[in-house]
Amino acid sequence: MRRRLVLVLLLVCALAAAAAVMLVSSLSTQVRPERGRLISITSPTQPRAAGDDGRVRVRYEAAPEADREVAALVRRDGFAEAAAKTLTRELALKRDVTIVFGGNPAGPFFDRTAGTIEYPWAFVTTTSELLDANGYRGADLEQAVLDATQFIVEHELGHALIDQYDLPVLGREEDAADSFAAFVAVELHDDGEKVIAATDLFAAFADTAKAAEQVTGTVADESEFSDPHASDLSRFYTISCLVYGADTARYANVVANLGLSKTRLSSCATQWRQASDSWHQVLDPHLD
Repeated sequence: MRRRLVLVLLLVCALAAAAAVMLVSSLSTQVRPERGRLISITSPTQPRAAGDDGRVRVRYEAAPEADREVAALVRRDGFAEAAAKTLTRELALKRDVTIVFGGNPAGPFFDRTAGTIEYPWAFVTTTSELLDANGYRGADLEQAVLDATQFIVEHELGHALIDQYDLPVLGREEDAADSFAAFVAVELHDDGEKVIAATDLFAAFADTAKAAEQVTGTVADESEFSDPHASDLSRFYTISCLVYGADTARYANVVANLGLSKTRLSSCATQWRQASDSWHQVLDPHLD
């Protein structure tokens, strides 16, 4: 009798183990999407609505003489058209979003009323000047300007998607847009190192502000804390940590020499999983 009971228990354990293996195997083939695409792990949960045929478009306005060099660089590279084509293909947009280079001089920003991303040429020139002061030269400088500009464009596209799809934002929308741009760099472009130039740009803005304080003898007032964006240095570290967390071996150089503590570095993978899983979840119903 005892032997029979033991055999029954062994059989139950074996069946449970087999079921667990099958479950893990199933999850391992479903949880992670194909790298380099926004494509969902499941079919869209909502059918594409009639009229969801919006496109991401790009428009270049004439550049002032002072900005013609960077304008030619951006147009020649064509990263904006490539990103627009990919997002138009992947997502069922409700209405057009137009990236306007040379737009409203108060930019970069997403104009919800017009459905445009306003990106003044002067800001690209400023980007080039700050990255040059940060040690970039020649071809490396040109690539850094393109990468930083692309990150900011895709940050603004994050705002556009939040607006179009009424996505939930638990926290600052600016932080969510930063995480979207980092998500796109890793998941869509398969090149998380593209964020390095953007984070260097934010660090340069922080250095410029600090230098200005030293020259004028003034200190930051409360307006810095009421800004909808996180501080430039906070963005610098947070974006770096996110991308590093996506693949700690491949993107180790993203956080190299930043002085991040072991505790902060150990949290990056969790932060990345939260951001990535959240974007996949909210975009899933809108995949084309």
